[in-house]
Amino acid sequence: MSNRMHLLQVKYQIFLTFGLMAEPAAEVVGTGQSYSSKIAGNFMLISLVYLFIGIFWMGPGSFLLPSPSGDAGAAFDTARWHIVFIGFVGFNIMGLMYHVAPQVGGRPLHSARLARIHFWSSNVLFPVAVVIEVIGVSAYQDALNNSFDPSTFPAGLLALFILIIVLFFAGIASQIPFAYNIYKTIKG
Repeated sequence: MSNRMHLLQVKYQIFLTFGLMAEPAAEVVGTGQSYSSKIAGNFMLISLVYLFIGIFWMGPGSFLLPSPSGDAGAAFDTARWHIVFIGFVGFNIMGLMYHVAPQVGGRPLHSARLARIHFWSSNVLFPVAVVIEVIGVSAYQDALNNSFDPSTFPAGLLALFILIIVLFFAGIASQIPFAYNIYKTIKG
């Protein structure tokens, strides 16, 4: 065994002894990879998709698919920033937490099932919420610009706002499995 390899083994044992590093987590069958690393990788890969969409939409895509002028353009701009900041930054942070929590807690991820529920619920609700946000803000701005009268509030716009509120709370609810899973992984 080389001196370098021996030194790495000694460092690994020191980290394990002082709790600076966890034992390797349980592996996904046949992959040699822990489930927390797999789900972390999934979150990080999907965050790159959101980054690409956001950059394309803000960069060259803004010339190909320009925002409507006026207040409707504000809805598109808000959606663009949500895609970049929630889609890229938020999903990347969640991926990092899925990767780091088992090391901090010294045990494998609490529940692979909760991680899958969190991944799919977040990736279904987030794009739907962005589309509804664009439609809702555009419709609201249009109603305000056309002599908005509360007594003639369009029923369709009210239904859209109710849908936005439901999606908002569903988005919050989709983060509960994440918070619980990370907490149980760290605290046990």
